Amino acid sequence: MAVTSGKPRALSRQYDETWLAGVQTVVTKVENLAAGADLTERVFWRAPYPVEILACEILPEAASAGVDGSNTAAITLRNITAAENIGTVTSTSNWAANTPVALTLTAANVDVAGDAVIGIVVTNGATADLPIFNLQVTYRVQPL
Repeated sequence: MAVTSGKPRALSRQYDETWLAGVQTVVTKVENLAAGADLTERVFWRAPYPVEILACEILPEAASAGVDGSNTAAITLRNITAAENIGTVTSTSNWAANTPVALTLTAANVDVAGDAVIGIVVTNGATADLPIFNLQVTYRVQPL
């Protein structure tokens, strides 16, 4: 039996039944956002227990339009309770329909306390027009 201290890095974890035990997802749907429309800390989930966020992806139902280097689309998964950004992606080109877009997680903020309120922030440039999309968060309940 190996003894380790601290959390192993995600890439070094074994993808076996033990690692997958307790992995869950939560999904929220976001409406078609017109060009320049934003969302400010829209709440969609409360972590019932301390959790570790493992991944977060955007699943667009259609292609976006008007996203470019001057009119970006920034999506952030935010721990509203702790005022911390868990993950972010800034798109400088249009999304393809049905093609996942991964958020880059901030390692220091993936551990979320029980009862923390989680939300989404979307900031669009003047011509960035996002389609309906799902935000999928994969997490694991942390042992107490």
